[in-house]
Amino acid sequence: STEPKAERDDDTHYFSSYAHEGIHWTMIQDQVRTDSYRHFITSNPDLFHNKRVMDIGCGTGILSFFAAQAGAKKVYAVDASQIAKNAVMNMKANGISDVVKVLNKKVETLDIERDLDGEKVDIIISEWMGYACLYEVFLPSVLIARDRFLRSVDSGGLMAPSQCSILMAGWSDETWLKEKVSWWDENKYGFKMRESMTKRMYEEGLIEDFPSDGILTQSTCLRDVHTATMSSELKDCISFAKPFTLRFRDQLKANQKFNGFLIWFDTFFTTDGRLVEGLALEDDHNWTKSEGEVGFSTSARATSTHWHQTLLLLKQPFDVTADTELEGVTTWSVQPDNGRELEISMMWRV
Repeated sequence: STEPKAERDDDTHYFSSYAHEGIHWTMIQDQVRTDSYRHFITSNPDLFHNKRVMDIGCGTGILSFFAAQAGAKKVYAVDASQIAKNAVMNMKANGISDVVKVLNKKVETLDIERDLDGEKVDIIISEWMGYACLYEVFLPSVLIARDRFLRSVDSGGLMAPSQCSILMAGWSDETWLKEKVSWWDENKYGFKMRESMTKRMYEEGLIEDFPSDGILTQSTCLRDVHTATMSSELKDCISFAKPFTLRFRDQLKANQKFNGFLIWFDTFFTTDGRLVEGLALEDDHNWTKSEGEVGFSTSARATSTHWHQTLLLLKQPFDVTADTELEGVTTWSVQPDNGRELEISMMWRV
């Protein structure tokens, strides 16, 4: 008889990938990321002093350290990965085990009486973002925790970050394309490799820091993820369809090709949880911040982060001019074969 096929366990693979110290080195040394969280938390002692805080996906506990430093009464540091053992050691080494309680479990399994001392928390902090913002699909866990364990927003409950905005622009860069794609056109040591070595470039999002000079269009906001109000349902917080229009910049060279869609996200920490205009960090927009508020971008024009940007590369590029207007619809959903991956489709016309 044939044994039934074991059900795929995407969560186990996901959490085990965060058990090794190397990935936490990558995240902590990302100064844009870590300093933004630190600045928001430690610059707002009035928000954090004597408050109960939950740190979801705590990793080494770095955000919990900041919360304790800002005067939090109690911090619940939650992580289902085995890195939580490191967090326990880190709290002991810094003498704050009485303030920070490390919970090595999925946040969805927490019990308010057993794990949270019978009370809801005042603030949730979490670095839940993945590539293109939603990759790894960790956002639903954070929003479920908000619904179950955070004081209502109306009574002062706060989410940090308060918002992420997913942005997109048209892109092309001849030098990059020659180095990374066309390089395979010629035989290597007399052998053909082009078809196999470029196939996945057109099927998967490419993750790296792309040349900012390759941005051809004005940016468009695909989605504002407002963590205080967004539904925790997977179909609402991850899946969406968005019409878009890309308008090209005036200074385009002759015979300009359009080679792909470049995606990144901006992140905002506001003291009152309000929604910020999605393009607030673009060059031609001004964001009026209150004292202690923070915003950072993962754009190609900004300081590099470990998120980089995501490029959807076209197998068949096309010519554009400054008068070209590209209209389309992008659809995002959870990848059917892996609950931690995204599936992004693009349909467009010029």
